[in-house]
Amino acid sequence: MVLALICMGIYAATQLPELRQRGSAANETRAAQATEISFAASQTASAPTATPIMRPTNTPRPTIAPTSTPLLAGVASSTPTEGFDPSEATQSALMTEFALAASVTVGPTSTLLPGTGLADEIGTPGLLVMAVVLVVVIFLVRRLRSS
Repeated sequence: MVLALICMGIYAATQLPELRQRGSAANETRAAQATEISFAASQTASAPTATPIMRPTNTPRPTIAPTSTPLLAGVASSTPTEGFDPSEATQSALMTEFALAASVTVGPTSTLLPGTGLADEIGTPGLLVMAVVLVVVIFLVRRLRSS
């Protein structure tokens, strides 16, 4: 029992300050990264987006002679009516897309996860070393009792 207490005291004096210092540096790094990510996300959402504007070209339109196709009774014609402007349809579709894109909000991002628990504080290698030391202590105590 005394040997185990001595080993724990040596471990606490040599290893724990270094682990705490490393843990605080890692927490500061994670906090800085989380701040940078949330700042970038808010800046990306508010940044204006460039929309390419294509200039119209002088493309001659093909002239198609009208045909005499009879319509079926009771079927509506699928040809556009007078006053239909394709550029207005394109513009209204783009305005709808921009309105939908503007209404998208950025959800909250996760910041730091809690660093509680024995495995988070000491680490897996530290737990394995402590387990090996305790097994050695068990064998030493059994040997001392039997002799």
